[in-house]
Amino acid sequence: EGISHVDPQVKEMRTGAIRIGLEAEAKHDFQLGVRVVPIGLNFSKPGSGRRDLTLRVGQPIVLARHAEAYRSDPAGTVANLTAELRERIENLVVHLDDLSKAPIVEAAYDVFAPDWLGDPLLLPEVGDRATREIELRRSIADAIEYYSRYQPSWALELEHRLAAYRGALDQMRLTEDALRRRVGALPLLRDTLPAAVIGVLGAPLAGFGWLIGALPRVRLYFCGALSS
Repeated sequence: EGISHVDPQVKEMRTGAIRIGLEAEAKHDFQLGVRVVPIGLNFSKPGSGRRDLTLRVGQPIVLARHAEAYRSDPAGTVANLTAELRERIENLVVHLDDLSKAPIVEAAYDVFAPDWLGDPLLLPEVGDRATREIELRRSIADAIEYYSRYQPSWALELEHRLAAYRGALDQMRLTEDALRRRVGALPLLRDTLPAAVIGVLGAPLAGFGWLIGALPRVRLYFCGALSS
């Protein structure tokens, strides 16, 4: 990208990495074996003073495979491979086309991640926690952007309900961690976790619909548990 930032968004890509690699390969008849390796930087708590960093390395772009394309259209090949590089980096990080959705993504993650991260039905093929956290954030971001684009009223409803829930926490002077310690294992989330929740990873309609439906019940359960 050529800039430093912690926004959950891959910015416009500079062409230098691809262009310099192709130029070097062209001078040596594409025998150098140059590969451009996409790397995604993922910060655990963007914007905070101290945070963990997870590096994810993607599949490299082997420039020699594009020799014929470069010989016939150098500028077009540079542009196409730069776009491909950006796409590969986007698949390694939490990326939002609309940065205004970042707060709602983080709010949804804070509410549901403690239960979803440990659920064996979600991301069963991902072993380490750091990668699970990234993939869950990516899935929530994808679902929210999908519905913001195609069902904006649903996205707005989720935003309002999450805001109300967070407002209730503020009024009770509670954090998510403190609430969970007082309530326990949050059985309501577990009891109302249908197979549709898995849809947030592959079918935004199912996952987002469950988010909308479950949140009011979660809030009522919290209030009841705290008052008892």
